[in-house]
Amino acid sequence: MSESRTADSEFFALLTALRDFRDGTLTGYPSDRALARAAGVSPTTIGAWLRGRQFPQDLDRFLPVLRMVAGRGTANQIPDPGYGSAALFDEERWRAAYHQEAAQRAR
Repeated sequence: MSESRTADSEFFALLTALRDFRDGTLTGYPSDRALARAAGVSPTTIGAWLRGRQFPQDLDRFLPVLRMVAGRGTANQIPDPGYGSAALFDEERWRAAYHQEAAQRAR
């Protein structure tokens, strides 16, 4: 399950939006190294996840990345860039997209 995205994947669309928010709005913070420490993986893995080159094998390893980016946005008083049920930092949305992608890969 480490290969890259499947076509029309909501999970990878969310990853792209999260990367764009972190790299643009948050000017690259938290760093890949800081995110890696929180997730218990290497900075290279963080980069591969955020660039859509690798699908996280364990969602629970990935969620700290989402939480850190969301926390940095909150600390900087930047609202979630999504809206309503499309909120970027909605963990349930991420869980649903992750499980949908994992099921697609299992087929």
